Amino acid sequence: MKLPKPRDRHRFFPLLLLLLVAIAAPVAANRQHNGSQVPPSSLQVTSNLHMAESWLVESEQQGSEFGLSVASAGDVNGDGYDDVLVGAPRYDAGVYREGAAFVFHGSAGGLSVHPDWQAGSGQMGSRFGSTVAPAGDINHDGFDDVVVGAYAYNDGQTKVGAVFVFLGSPGGLSLTADILLIGAQAEAEFGYSVATAGDVNGDDYDDVIVGARYADGSHMNEGAAYLYYGSASGLMPLPDWAATGGQEGGCFGSAVALAGDVDGDGYDDVVVGAPFYDDAAPDEGAAFVFRGSAAGLIDLPHWQVQGGQTESGFGSAVATAGDVNGDGFSDLVVGASHYSDVWPGEGAVFLFNGSAAGLTPAPSRFLTGGQQEAGFGIAVSTAGDVNGDGFDDIVVGAHLYSGDQSQEGAIFLYCGSASGLLTWPSWSAEGDKAETWFGYTTGKAGDVNGDGYSDVIAGAPQYRINHLIVGRVLGYYGFPGLTDTSIFLPLILNPNS
Repeated sequence: MKLPKPRDRHRFFPLLLLLLVAIAAPVAANRQHNGSQVPPSSLQVTSNLHMAESWLVESEQQGSEFGLSVASAGDVNGDGYDDVLVGAPRYDAGVYREGAAFVFHGSAGGLSVHPDWQAGSGQMGSRFGSTVAPAGDINHDGFDDVVVGAYAYNDGQTKVGAVFVFLGSPGGLSLTADILLIGAQAEAEFGYSVATAGDVNGDDYDDVIVGARYADGSHMNEGAAYLYYGSASGLMPLPDWAATGGQEGGCFGSAVALAGDVDGDGYDDVVVGAPFYDDAAPDEGAAFVFRGSAAGLIDLPHWQVQGGQTESGFGSAVATAGDVNGDGFSDLVVGASHYSDVWPGEGAVFLFNGSAAGLTPAPSRFLTGGQQEAGFGIAVSTAGDVNGDGFDDIVVGAHLYSGDQSQEGAIFLYCGSASGLLTWPSWSAEGDKAETWFGYTTGKAGDVNGDGYSDVIAGAPQYRINHLIVGRVLGYYGFPGLTDTSIFLPLILNPNS
């Protein structure tokens, strides 16, 4: 069937949607609610239909790894629209391969197509922008702040790592870092992971957590995580809390994230991943949750779960899932991008529900990639509530997924409901070009256009133009209507494909 020209597509869409619903009904009737995922390829709808609400940016610089990291920036200029943050750790901005981070402001018309803010590290090869994250409002001035990691930053020793904090204001982010946190140990890679911690001690200032995956304590390369409390003056140079992995080579701190309030006590909790942790199986990986309290984070983990399979990558990606079942407790999602179930190395994602007692010890949902070596779970995140039904949703990246292009990558959205997270994706999008690494990073963009629906962002850092790798980032705007009984087209497809 030939698609209409762009000017006719909005008239054509209702007819196509009716056709898709008709197709979806028998498919949905045959699905089994057994906690495992129907392979994503069985749900994929291939179409070149492009909706008008699209956003796409590409780097003008070859080899910059633009889109290797993406995140919501919160609302850094207080205009009521959320903004997004993109990292390019090999970008040249006056210093060779210093790295860069970019912010694109939201508006009633959506995200700007040119960066409204840009910063670099000023140091060659520092990997500035390898990780980017919202910081929340660390100084409680009403403007959101951001953090950017540079794990290869040198300061008297090699790869001590650093984290740059930029504060929001009516004019947006400051052009130079307001706060610089620097690691203290060579080769520890402080800043390999960084995230907002929410407010772990209930003082109305948001906090920041940083991982150093190769930190040495009692054990070599056990890894560490550090927490910095927010205050009226921002973050202090030294951490207020620290934890180590306790096991040689466990790489504790490879991933850190806000867990939300998993036990409903009014204090945010944090999660730390250790993808090479050993327990019953070598390098099975583990995730640890530390609870907040009036005195701050508690030293010992309240919850710990292992991956259960050798070299599964469990804990290499961790995130809050938001509240997927509407029970008032935050839920947690953990990725294991090398997990083998039906297919070797297809990848898996585990969802754990919160409760008054904390997180459940066993996952309520176990989702798998459905394709050999797809990398499913390389990135996991809450998506917010993209369809306005009152339940939070999650988004999962699979950067090596092959649809109609080899290893083009894909992202999959799983919607929440009163009975919990649905067990098949309600929506998905593909990279539309071979070997782009689309979905290597993905997550919640916030509400960038102020329509009341949460939006999603995803990066494709290996995207090529004329055989040159430039990187690409795409935004997807939420809308009502995603359900568990229908197959839907992507919210946005690449308008330049």
